[in-house]
Amino acid sequence: VLHTYSGRGEGDNNTGRYSNPKMDALLKAAKTELDVGKRNALLEEIQLLHREDVATIPLHQQLPSWAMRRNIDTPARQDNGLDLRWVTVKQAR
Repeated sequence: VLHTYSGRGEGDNNTGRYSNPKMDALLKAAKTELDVGKRNALLEEIQLLHREDVATIPLHQQLPSWAMRRNIDTPARQDNGLDLRWVTVKQAR
């Protein structure tokens, strides 16, 4: 999404046509960096640049539409879906 639209697979979901050459260089470096520490540093720099540029403006924030009991635990997903494979049921007290 943050990569400049190229028509060759990079930035194809960049419908707002955001473009920043520094962001493109960081994304390219992060894609090929094998050292976890260096890659995480690149990703952090990408996030900081994204925030400074205000590259995307979220127009809608979906609130979770479900709840669970205290003895049930599951990770919250970004798409607000429920994957039963990750649900943990603890013994009731």
